[in-house]
Amino acid sequence: MLLPERVSELDLGFDIRHLIDMANRAIGTTQNDAYTAVQVVHHLTAVLSDAARRSFTMRQLRDDGGQALVSIPIMNFPTHLRVVCSHVRKGGSERHPWVTLELLRPLGAVAVSSIGEPRRSAVDRELNAVVSDARRTMPQGDGLYGMERTAAEAWARLELARVGTRASSRCPERLGTDGVVTTSSAPDHEAAAPTRRSTSR
Repeated sequence: MLLPERVSELDLGFDIRHLIDMANRAIGTTQNDAYTAVQVVHHLTAVLSDAARRSFTMRQLRDDGGQALVSIPIMNFPTHLRVVCSHVRKGGSERHPWVTLELLRPLGAVAVSSIGEPRRSAVDRELNAVVSDARRTMPQGDGLYGMERTAAEAWARLELARVGTRASSRCPERLGTDGVVTTSSAPDHEAAAPTRRSTSR
């Protein structure tokens, strides 16, 4: 059955969009509420960490005979991650750099939860983007030093996840969305794009 509007139960992006809007309003010039924005980032961390283990494949609605009637494309995980990070990063970089900094810890958590190198590469790209923005907007001092240290910890968690995957590569099993073990090493056909660590100061 096709519904007249988006609903949370069937559309992860719908809920993510609501949370992003809450964060952007909180760090806007009218409210200037960085604390609320940070809490929203923590909620988004829980959502993305869970989503990093799930499959995002095209949904098909079929008739009683099994004939596909409608195909519904699903936004893949790297796209969800990019939407979250880009919106919060752009909204916070100018007025609340430390809100942007809060994205680093969640990215480390998402890296550990992510299944497959394409998703970990997506985390690597967002880490580079957050660090690049922070270096450009944060003044020299303890704040910038803390950012570099937090970023290093997030990258360490990412590399640890990669090492763990390589160690178990002889049996590349993973849990599917319903808890069934599958052998797909690149979920949802998400192509891994090459990433390069941000080194500019």
